[in-house]
Amino acid sequence: MNYPTFKNRNLLAFACMFVAISFFLVSFTTVSVVYTSLLKGEKVEEGNKLTWTTSSEIDCSLFMIEKSRDGINYTTLATLPATNSDEENREYHYFDKQEKGMRVFYRLVNVENDGKGSFTHEVVLSEKGENAKFYMNQVAASATHENYRAKVDCKTDGAFSYRVMTNMGDLMIKGETAVTKGINEIEVPTSELPVGTYQLALKLQNDIEVFKIKKLNSPAFPETNFVQKN
Repeated sequence: MNYPTFKNRNLLAFACMFVAISFFLVSFTTVSVVYTSLLKGEKVEEGNKLTWTTSSEIDCSLFMIEKSRDGINYTTLATLPATNSDEENREYHYFDKQEKGMRVFYRLVNVENDGKGSFTHEVVLSEKGENAKFYMNQVAASATHENYRAKVDCKTDGAFSYRVMTNMGDLMIKGETAVTKGINEIEVPTSELPVGTYQLALKLQNDIEVFKIKKLNSPAFPETNFVQKN
């Protein structure tokens, strides 16, 4: 077996580092927008506060804030114009003053000048009681062709379990993962499920929440076309 020389090993290390850096940059970049701070949500006295920051918006026309009760069916809550520049960071703030429900999902659609768009992750805000053992903070996508991925704020260490069921109650997937107090990233292996809508039950100790998820056969993109008229 021929092992790489010292020079080749250096080149290999450099190539790996370049790929890693490129992946990091891409993970914070959509087609036309670079986010320095991704979409965040917070419950405040005025309502639900949504914030995000960008450092570049070249070829971006506008941002659409979308809202959902179940993470699957979204409606447009507001539309904000983009700056279409890359000169400096720009902070965005929006208050959903009317929202008083138990659970709500938010996401952004950044729309390019040619009308194409892309989704951000989904922010989840809820009003669970003081005895809650966990809070769902963020979902990559409730409707996806990939595995279901989310960030969960756990109030205690423990075994976090999940069960995916059909709407008729048939068990499709079950599993368990260890979590620690604080923010945890979880992943449920849903990519091999048949296309359709399912119920996802999450449990930590005696705290159980049920979410709706949808398995797609391809990536989801915004359906509405916002071509700008000159």
